[in-house]
Amino acid sequence: MDGNWPAAIILALAATLAPAYLPASAQVVAIRPSAPDIGTPQIIGGKQVGATEYPATWVFQAGRLGCTATAIGPETILTAAHCIADTPLGAVQTAAGSIDLTCTSYPGWTDRYPQTTSTYDIALCLDTDKKIPRIPLESDTTYERVSLVSDEIAPKTQVTLLGYGCTSDPNKNGYLYAGTAITTRKDAGAYVIVGAGEVQFCPGDSGGAVYREIGSYRREIAGIASRGDSTTSWITQTAASDVAHFLRRWSQHHAICGINAPKGMCHDWPASGCCGRVVPLDACRHRTRGADGVLQS
Repeated sequence: MDGNWPAAIILALAATLAPAYLPASAQVVAIRPSAPDIGTPQIIGGKQVGATEYPATWVFQAGRLGCTATAIGPETILTAAHCIADTPLGAVQTAAGSIDLTCTSYPGWTDRYPQTTSTYDIALCLDTDKKIPRIPLESDTTYERVSLVSDEIAPKTQVTLLGYGCTSDPNKNGYLYAGTAITTRKDAGAYVIVGAGEVQFCPGDSGGAVYREIGSYRREIAGIASRGDSTTSWITQTAASDVAHFLRRWSQHHAICGINAPKGMCHDWPASGCCGRVVPLDACRHRTRGADGVLQS
């Protein structure tokens, strides 16, 4: 790892360091959430969430790296740039099967922190074979929305961290974990920081969406899990001017929810109900989110 990185580690580790992910010779296979696991939580301090709450979120595999990725439009999947540092090719496992992806990172992104371009840790991916006109989701579910609102993640903002990281047993499937945290301060470039005393990212959470709740039934992606250690997490903000420009340019050719994708296919009440699913309001009204970020019944 480059000497310019401090104690913080790149979250997506090679399989030799994070054995839950594939060895170099294995076929690329991604994982959906399953039954609760009593092992190490994936988001440090978070709790497991089910597939129905975040139906457009999957494990992303690129070479030997395991990350987290999210569908943000009918063609586009969002992850972190450092997840494709070694190869632009990856895969996710959707409700309809595995999709091979070709990804593009922010132009000029570098892993040499604290250079400003290192904070633009974002990549966008498309179906490699271009055989799928629309990324398949489970029935009556929707793609996640991206927020480009200025200063969406200001200091002292509550956010929900999401990811598949930290699975330690190579014989177990990965599980999706979430947890809420309060942002601490801005950092260089597009970064905002979650500091000590809050839930944190873990290896493998890289590329996972960071959400801000808008009202009771709507959420938007306001950032991307970039890097961290056990006490500090760095988030790339989607509303940072250069990152937002990258997303807008991409959306000119591939629609993105929150920019120009049809509302009916995007997570937004009343078009998509709650939990990413098209349901009547009464089915959502009793669901509230606890301090750990998990919807309660």
